[in-house]
Amino acid sequence: MFTKRETNLFKEKLQTKNWHNVILAEDINQAYNNFHNTIQLALNETCPPRIIRGRRIKKTHVWDSEYTKVKGEYIKALEKEQLTGRPEDKAETAVKKKNHDQRLKTLRKERTAAPLNKQKTSRALWQIINGKRNATLDTENKHSTPNKC
Repeated sequence: MFTKRETNLFKEKLQTKNWHNVILAEDINQAYNNFHNTIQLALNETCPPRIIRGRRIKKTHVWDSEYTKVKGEYIKALEKEQLTGRPEDKAETAVKKKNHDQRLKTLRKERTAAPLNKQKTSRALWQIINGKRNATLDTENKHSTPNKC
């Protein structure tokens, strides 16, 4: 992980540091904290932490005005059901939810089928597959790797 040059630079930094705050500390916890801070400062100077960010993927919106209308109706029905709690409102909410889900499903199918119909190649299919795969991998791999040189 560390190169020989970085290791030597780290050793030199540690040799030039003032260790009196660690040696003369009265409390063991304070001595450890001083030691840890000194080591961390030297490490950050010789090998600064790097943040790795994943590629940002453009989100494509699949909805249209009809979907927005159906979604609004569903949300209104859901709010009404939560306010009243009547069985009629619950049944109406279930119907609106089903319409909402079906519309979203058809829009997603259309969006996926459009490039396939245009190109009719395996390349388009693999782009869709890799797009789905990369979207799941990017959400899992968003983290930073401190002190990795």
